Amino acid sequence: LQDFSLSDDGRAIYLLTNVDPKLLIVDLATKKLIKAITVSPGGSNLTMVSRNSSEPTQLYMISKSNSKLTTVNSFDYRISSEVDLNKLSAQGLTLDTNERFIPHSLAVNANYVFVGVEAINHKSSKVEGRILVLDGISNNLVSSILLDYIPYKLSLASDPTTLYALGSKDKASYISKLNIESMQVIKTADLSPDIQSPKEFTMSQSGYFLLIPSAGTNVIGVLDISSWELVYKIDIGAKSNILMSL
Repeated sequence: LQDFSLSDDGRAIYLLTNVDPKLLIVDLATKKLIKAITVSPGGSNLTMVSRNSSEPTQLYMISKSNSKLTTVNSFDYRISSEVDLNKLSAQGLTLDTNERFIPHSLAVNANYVFVGVEAINHKSSKVEGRILVLDGISNNLVSSILLDYIPYKLSLASDPTTLYALGSKDKASYISKLNIESMQVIKTADLSPDIQSPKEFTMSQSGYFLLIPSAGTNVIGVLDISSWELVYKIDIGAKSNILMSL
């Protein structure tokens, strides 16, 4: 099992398998399989969005193996779009044809699809971190946001204008706050050396802090959202890269 998610009404569970790559839709009341959809290998980051009451919920996922963004609609459980991230149509943007993208993270709101990628230039061997911003309807590329690291986690804030990005590069770890309206990075905090190779974070119950587990140390970092600085380090006695709740 690669990933899973519950439907909005809680009646079904979506299971993403990786050995035989399929999206399985299971009815939770009857425990029966509703449908099995063959998807791209290496799929992850199941994300759901409902843009309006008249449109069925869309399920998004990314594939690292073939750099694709796949969308499945929840009305008849069919693939509604499959976008090759290396063949994007751009709106007023110049794309480097030598670059290839490996997707690592995903976030979706009513207007945009945000894909955190590792951009590899096959001509110069240069590696950069980017957030590709796609129009939610046309799937056209509307912005490419350069980062100092590879973004392994993207998450929308409760504030609809804010996006969080977490990642690492060359043994250094970072977390950024971005403004969705301007498509720009507002703040970036260097989490090194306390937090190493982070892949996840979660919001505290108070809503004032982000909790960031470290895969390389025994620490959970506590980031103050207002100051955008690490204010506490909690030693949990073991390395961890998953934090479900606190």
